[in-house]
Amino acid sequence: MSISAVYEKVRGIALTEFADVVVHGDLLRLPSGEPVKLRLYLSDSSFIDVNLSATGRYAYHGERRLIGRAHIYRFDNAPHERWRGLATYPAHFHNGMDDNTEPSNVSAEPTEAIRQVISFVRSTLRAESAGGAAGG
Repeated sequence: MSISAVYEKVRGIALTEFADVVVHGDLLRLPSGEPVKLRLYLSDSSFIDVNLSATGRYAYHGERRLIGRAHIYRFDNAPHERWRGLATYPAHFHNGMDDNTEPSNVSAEPTEAIRQVISFVRSTLRAESAGGAAGG
């Protein structure tokens, strides 16, 4: 399956299975037509950028600074030497800020991973709306 097809499948899952959280999704492309990333816009006006590569690298980056929150949430598998001690290395999770990194069990398979990531987002948004603290 091409990387474009994978992005389209991930976007479809996000928009249909998580319509209460994901309100829109744009596949951003280079002038050549090659996909760069998928941006998913969330119900709280924040977004998730999904970056996938044909080599298996991934990053699911939740950005919340534009809505007045300093939190970022990122699941990725970039092999940063500083996270080598994590049990799930190279997979790791930036929980609330770049330096607050934990093991991550997000799937390497994009359609499963997007379900895991948006489920995390959904629970974070519900906790916030119930008056709880954000997850990080």
